Amino acid sequence: MKFYIGNTDSEWFEFHREEQPESVNFWRPQGSRNFKVLQPGQPFLFRRKSPIKKIGGVAFFAGFEALPLSVAWSYFGKENGASTFEGFRDKIYEIRSKASRVAFEHDPTIGCIILNNPIFFSDQDFIELPFHFPGSIVQGKGMETDSGDGKLLWDLVKKQIDNRPILQEPMYGSLAPLREPNTYEKPVTIKIRQGQAAFRINVLRAYGRRCALTGETAISVLEAAHLREFASQGPHRVENGMLLRVDIHRLYDAGYFTFDEGWRVIQSPRLATDFPQSNYCELLQDKEIRLPNRKSHSPNASYVAWHRENRFLKE
Repeated sequence: MKFYIGNTDSEWFEFHREEQPESVNFWRPQGSRNFKVLQPGQPFLFRRKSPIKKIGGVAFFAGFEALPLSVAWSYFGKENGASTFEGFRDKIYEIRSKASRVAFEHDPTIGCIILNNPIFFSDQDFIELPFHFPGSIVQGKGMETDSGDGKLLWDLVKKQIDNRPILQEPMYGSLAPLREPNTYEKPVTIKIRQGQAAFRINVLRAYGRRCALTGETAISVLEAAHLREFASQGPHRVENGMLLRVDIHRLYDAGYFTFDEGWRVIQSPRLATDFPQSNYCELLQDKEIRLPNRKSHSPNASYVAWHRENRFLKE
């Protein structure tokens, strides 16, 4: 199994250790380079920078997306590692200004590495690396758990997390334990749930950054909608999601339209009576969902059926 050691900003680390969020954005100040080292569910270790130089925690990779700074804040908020947008923005600008090749941008694109279920160790539990980690490595390093230095470090990390409950939930699919490949060892005992941050990123990607109904591509007005609302046991899973323009999302949540079994819009009579001056009736007339390219990402009919029965305004 692969894992990654990421050099971790001290302010970012301490902020999250205090907050204990369900997901974090391990952002990069420049968004041009993709992050292809890990597959969803694989571990990402937090290596504290100098002078500590120890492993301070672990999380589990959910996905990567390059996003405008303002959208990253809109999607993830304090999971970016700051209490305010201004503090987040200033940190990005401070780092980017030190790179001479990067000109000032009003809303720069940053790289967002989304990590689920982060675990932040207490100071006394920080892990000394059992090998030399070159100071020339700026961002981080990928390793394998099955042999050599990677196995030595992973065994130490497992001692920290083996006593925590219980199971991994992969990005797309049923529950399954995270096991060491080609071994008979017990699963890594961590419950990895897909959080809201990962849900947003993966719905955005599944629908190609395009509203499923209107075709809108302005990312700042697109949202990941739950087909069955989260408050009513709707999971943070791509098959329970749809990318919608923000106003269309609000109408769906309020029950002004739903979908039939063929993914065609059904309008509520209330849409015309409650918004007589709008063009929503015309906009949604006979609309069908633009389904994701991957069948496994397509909406689950049971979640839409729940919305028809429980949220749709029939009269």
